[in-house]
Amino acid sequence: MKKHIKKIFSGFIIFILFGNAFAHIPIPRGWYADGSVGITNTNSSNDSNDNNDNNDDSNDDNNNSSTALGFNVNVGYKFLPFFGVEGGYTTYGKSSSSFTGNHAFDIAAKAIIPFPEVGAELYAKLGGAQTYPEDDGNSTNLFYGFGADYWLYSNMSILMQWTQAKSNAGPLNLFSIGIGFLV
Repeated sequence: MKKHIKKIFSGFIIFILFGNAFAHIPIPRGWYADGSVGITNTNSSNDSNDNNDNNDDSNDDNNNSSTALGFNVNVGYKFLPFFGVEGGYTTYGKSSSSFTGNHAFDIAAKAIIPFPEVGAELYAKLGGAQTYPEDDGNSTNLFYGFGADYWLYSNMSILMQWTQAKSNAGPLNLFSIGIGFLV
């Protein structure tokens, strides 16, 4: 999976750097909405009560990791070319016991580094998420991520991002590619 993510990310960066067909598009401000689809990775650790043995439990089934197809939608407002705030919903893949499996609602501040000469921007997100892990109760925890936008037109961009929401059951990750619109 890491090989695929590296290839996709490298291709996206090459497209931004050398695909200057739409260069010099001003980075927009105001309300925006975006959606993305990608690969999720959820890690959870189950506590075991076998503290009486001296064996190494590193190979036990106490750490569960799963990948699935997930999606993310966000609505936000860019106050300045380098700062915005957004709220979103992310599902970390379908499970056998429910329609959405692990999911979260988040709100985050967004620090942006614009590159108007090529119509792109890099960003980082930091905030909180109300997580609903499949096997544990809901909780409010840390949410963060980073990504890049490439503005194809003055009101439409393609994006790639990685986000993580912490939860009581373990971290919830999403690596996704999508499309954004200035509203």
